[in-house]
Amino acid sequence: SSGINAEWPLRPGNETGSATCSACAAGSFADTNGTVTCKICEAGSYSLENAADCTLCQEGSFSSKPGSSSCSKCETGSSTEGIRGSAECTKCKPGSYANETGSATCSVCAAGSFADANGTVTCTLCDAGSYSLENATDCQLCRPGEYTNKTGSNYCKKCIPGHYTSVIRGATSCTPCEVGTYANEAGSPFCYPCPKGKLATTTGSTTCSYCNNITYTTYTEGASSFSQCHGPQLLLVNNKTLQKYDFVEVDITSYNLTVSTIFQAKSGAWVINPGKSNQVYLKEGATSMLKVEQGKQLEIRIKPVMTNKWCYFEHDGHGKYFSGSQVTDALGRECLGGSHCSNPDDDPSGPYCMVNTTSGPTKSTCGIPRCIWDVECKQGNGETYRGNLERGQSEQGHEYECQGWGQDFPHAHFYFRPTAFTEAKYGLGMHNYCRNPDPQRQPGLWCYANTFYTEYVTCKVEECSLTKHPYFEGGQSKYQSIGRSVIST
Repeated sequence: SSGINAEWPLRPGNETGSATCSACAAGSFADTNGTVTCKICEAGSYSLENAADCTLCQEGSFSSKPGSSSCSKCETGSSTEGIRGSAECTKCKPGSYANETGSATCSVCAAGSFADANGTVTCTLCDAGSYSLENATDCQLCRPGEYTNKTGSNYCKKCIPGHYTSVIRGATSCTPCEVGTYANEAGSPFCYPCPKGKLATTTGSTTCSYCNNITYTTYTEGASSFSQCHGPQLLLVNNKTLQKYDFVEVDITSYNLTVSTIFQAKSGAWVINPGKSNQVYLKEGATSMLKVEQGKQLEIRIKPVMTNKWCYFEHDGHGKYFSGSQVTDALGRECLGGSHCSNPDDDPSGPYCMVNTTSGPTKSTCGIPRCIWDVECKQGNGETYRGNLERGQSEQGHEYECQGWGQDFPHAHFYFRPTAFTEAKYGLGMHNYCRNPDPQRQPGLWCYANTFYTEYVTCKVEECSLTKHPYFEGGQSKYQSIGRSVIST
């Protein structure tokens, strides 16, 4: 039994000489024979009239005072935490709720909702742009690259490739990447600018594409139009009408001429090799006619001049001898006085020009890419090689370091020393890189050996090939051959 000894108001019969025994009033009880005074029920319990014991309040109800004749239901937002015999109800903790009276326990807020205070009756749904897990006291903003456009979300979706979130956190939608940028993975927090040599012409791009021709590149990141691609162009003129102009975008390609054809180098310099005849070098803007006898074909190979025209040698004074025709900087601003991009003072940033800015004339890089051909590989006898290989092998197969071209130890030499001419022509300098300043007698790269055992060593550098090497940094590395073409009437 649960009770408190207390004096209860006497009824007739509770005195000596009573004719009958009186029933205990509600809220009290008597649990033994011969009870003189009924006991009062403790808080958390109750009894009806004539009770032999008190009953504990059920889960979800309480009695706060002794001597209760009934239990009261817990108010909404509170519970007895699953306990019987409660003298009071406990408010629901943050992250939980009770939306009915008489709740035995508080329910946890479902995922996508929250309760941030005690005594919550109904959980609040998370706003769009946020989410929550179960039993949450607050909603979490969607992380960068993720979003949700509905209230009550239990997770955030990742942006699809080609999209990003334009706000730092709490995005309700994803934004397509602007032209010139891309995102190749789901959940990107931002879009990346296309690297030099590539472009994205549409919004929502998942990748950047190369310029249409393997010899073309862009001079800045974030290119958004094919008009930003620069490279050599060769113009073919029909010999009969002298009016038909066809641009032929070529790299190293073979052609069979069936008619006499005029070639014009619209941009850049070109080398045309007509089989057994002497090759033709076309400077930019120059023209030349290749004659074909009637009824015969002339097989030719056409190749643009790339090095020091469309890319520069890093190990050759950072582009000191670059002579391309670009007249704007990497941002498209015109060079002052119509000057061309160059690097006469060996600036480490490469070819540049002066442009007008708010602070006056300012040096600005032109964004010319570094050459890969003749740097990581060689062409022919290596006369144009400008890489930084500095070791070679003797005829006996021993490997030695190169002696500097400007040094006379351990081998004194009078020829092949660094001069203004040999530096510009063969790439000699105050270094010990492999070169070929004697192309008439030497079939490949060499250098003086930095040892007394042998005078010179030969340097092994793989041959340049578009199947392995792009012309320039950021260019295409796989040659897309356009095959053998026949140029006829």
